[in-house]
Amino acid sequence: MSEDKELKKIKAPAYIRDCIEILTGPEDADKYEATMDSLERLIRRNAAAAQEVSVELTKVLLHLEEKSYITGFVGLRQSALVALTVTDPISVSHFLTTEFYSLNYSLRQRMDMLDVLAVAAQELSQPVTPKPERLLSPKQPGIQLLSGDNPYPSNWRQVVEERIKSKTRRFAKVRLQNPAAGDPRVSQKISGRSCIWGFRMENALLSPSA
Repeated sequence: MSEDKELKKIKAPAYIRDCIEILTGPEDADKYEATMDSLERLIRRNAAAAQEVSVELTKVLLHLEEKSYITGFVGLRQSALVALTVTDPISVSHFLTTEFYSLNYSLRQRMDMLDVLAVAAQELSQPVTPKPERLLSPKQPGIQLLSGDNPYPSNWRQVVEERIKSKTRRFAKVRLQNPAAGDPRVSQKISGRSCIWGFRMENALLSPSA
């Protein structure tokens, strides 16, 4: 008898739309259980597909009656609703807050809405942990590893400044020499020209205008 039950076991659906068809179709205990067990995982793994049907699936889950033959049904449904809210927060949260005041829901369903919004908000408030980057090999050029166990030594500023100095190219400044200061003949020529120019300007100013 147990072997017949194992052979009858249904595989979990691979797509979110298949989950909607199963949950809205004729009730099948094996299909329902397989769908609820895999629904949250499908939503989080296929965010783009979940966003396309987020509101529709949220409505289906809210109206889905509790199945006593599914172990942990309430928790599975809440996890799926939280995953939908986190994946598509604007659409799902707007739907839940709007439907909260509708007359089509019981007190238990309204409490479920508030619980889902609270848990989803808490999850969204957590900082996203970036994936660890692949560490570079010490043999790669251009990478200088710091000695010691502490990767951030107290004299880190001095280490950085020394690295900048070692990588900075410096150009010597060329001081231009004043030709008048080195050659007395050039100085005499400049002085003579200045006197002639000043004499001409003085005659021009003193001469009567035509």
